[in-house]
Amino acid sequence: MTISRILIVLLCFFWSSTAWASPLNTAEALIEHQDTQQAIALLEDYTPASVAEQERRLWALAVAYGREQRPRKALPVLEKLVSLNPRSATYRLELASALMAAEQDDRAHYHFSLLRGSVDDPETAAALDARLETLNRRKSWQGFFSFALTPETNAARRTAADSIVIGGLPILIDPAAREQSATGVRVILGGALLPRLGKDTRARIGLSFDGRFFGSDKAFDDVTVTGRLGLVTFGDRARQISATLHTAQRWIDGNRYSLTSGLTLRYGQLIGQSGALLMSARLQQIDYDRPGLRTARETRLQMRYAHNLSPRFQLYGSGYVEDRSTPSAADAGSTLGLTVGTQYLFTGGLQIGLEVERSRLSRDGPHPLLGIRRQDERFYTTLRVSNRNWQARGFTPLLELGFERQNSSLALYEYDNTRLSIGLTRAF
Repeated sequence: MTISRILIVLLCFFWSSTAWASPLNTAEALIEHQDTQQAIALLEDYTPASVAEQERRLWALAVAYGREQRPRKALPVLEKLVSLNPRSATYRLELASALMAAEQDDRAHYHFSLLRGSVDDPETAAALDARLETLNRRKSWQGFFSFALTPETNAARRTAADSIVIGGLPILIDPAAREQSATGVRVILGGALLPRLGKDTRARIGLSFDGRFFGSDKAFDDVTVTGRLGLVTFGDRARQISATLHTAQRWIDGNRYSLTSGLTLRYGQLIGQSGALLMSARLQQIDYDRPGLRTARETRLQMRYAHNLSPRFQLYGSGYVEDRSTPSAADAGSTLGLTVGTQYLFTGGLQIGLEVERSRLSRDGPHPLLGIRRQDERFYTTLRVSNRNWQARGFTPLLELGFERQNSSLALYEYDNTRLSIGLTRAF
């Protein structure tokens, strides 16, 4: 037995024989002297007597696992620490580092991004930016999946009005074509390969599926399959510039509805020590398979900015303008939209997000039957609730409650809808 080992044993014996003995003290001393295996065994058997002791025990376990290069064992411990004390930048940094070591890059990116709101010195900020850039560059593929049960009071977004006026005469609306509640299932999944083309350049080859299924005549099944092919270049401060071609086939109730093809340009850049900016431009053409619907061309410009006030509190906002051109003036026009949102992590793991969106649509010409130019104002708000401690094989339960209202110059396009979504989500 080496001298250092003898000293550790004697030290532990001394502490265990005193009135103020504490397994936490002993474990921390063992970690300090690099005897992490005995420390882990002691900590795993110890039951804390208070919340403060629980936090101290978890931190000691996380340090011990870290020194043994066991990031996957450290992850659940660090998750609990962040939930216990979401204000701590130290805990979140260790969690992000462990996620990065365990190659869970999407989650690591999320936590490193949140940390950018809690650092004051430029050196630490630069180190965080460097890790974000490393995560962006090293990923060779990505994927996502979500599944949700979605009861809605007006799933098809139909009017509640019982009649409309055409040529001065009231026309009754069939009750089956009016507002009805329905419960559906929403499935979103997709993935992309990111083969390396150069030091700072990647290709992106992706396929995604987005489907809403109701199984009744109260609302239409709606499925879209999208393919993407693009290039992404990386730069300092997590800068990303991309150009992506996309084509999307949409089906409504099993029948082909439209084929969309276009180009999207994106520019993303970290701003200061706490912000991130994303700008995009999209040009696309929509060819409809239904008679009477003309080919449309859309141009959309959008900007989004997110700001981290702290590791637990984020604010963001975005705005967009969209122009739609088509041979029919009644279907051509423009849309302006603005979104603001926030998310906050409470002690204990509860995370709540609130988002509010307002948009205004204006058509260029009058409706061919109703004789009035369509102008809509849409308001939408969503409350999202999740708990960081509730995870199963990487899937996180997510509860969403949304309310949507659209006012219109044409009663046919006015509606209200309240939506509840209960599901699971995961990013790979």
